[in-house]
Amino acid sequence: MKKKAFVLIIVLLLAAGAVLLIAPKRLAVAKDPIYDEIMSRDENTWTSFDRAYLRGGEEQRSRLRTEGKMYKEQFGTVGDYTRLIRRVFGELPEDQPRLTQEQVFTIVDTLKAQKEKLNYTEAAGQFLKMLDEVAGAPDFEGGSGDSYRIYAFTDDLSSYAYVMDGVLGVIIWNRGEKTDYRVVEPW
Repeated sequence: MKKKAFVLIIVLLLAAGAVLLIAPKRLAVAKDPIYDEIMSRDENTWTSFDRAYLRGGEEQRSRLRTEGKMYKEQFGTVGDYTRLIRRVFGELPEDQPRLTQEQVFTIVDTLKAQKEKLNYTEAAGQFLKMLDEVAGAPDFEGGSGDSYRIYAFTDDLSSYAYVMDGVLGVIIWNRGEKTDYRVVEPW
């Protein structure tokens, strides 16, 4: 009887110790407003940013919180911060070059020259592929209704190319103002 009681006490102490080790981590996560906001929504509404945040460790979550805030302030709409997520999780090098406005215009002009060889759908896919070959990924993908991608020219996201899916052209934004554009003539 004493042996059973002793074993029961040991098991209870081990269980209590496990709870003490696990509970602080759960409490720390529970105090994270981004985590709480994500968990308050239906899983079917989660973005890839939400899923990345949930799977990330503390260092990754910290970067997503800090850098994600800048992305949200700049682009502030429904979508995903693809380049940021890929960099944070090591899927894209930290020093991955950004597109320049000149490169974007060169890509548009290249497609203009190939206009006779490609149909519109192929050209639109080629356009995005060529942008991604340089930038690695768009900074932002999403939209509400019409989908679009944004490729920032600068780390502060103040100057960027705005590309609507399925449209062979680009609008250049600089500090909230449309400053230039380039399109492939209609097919």
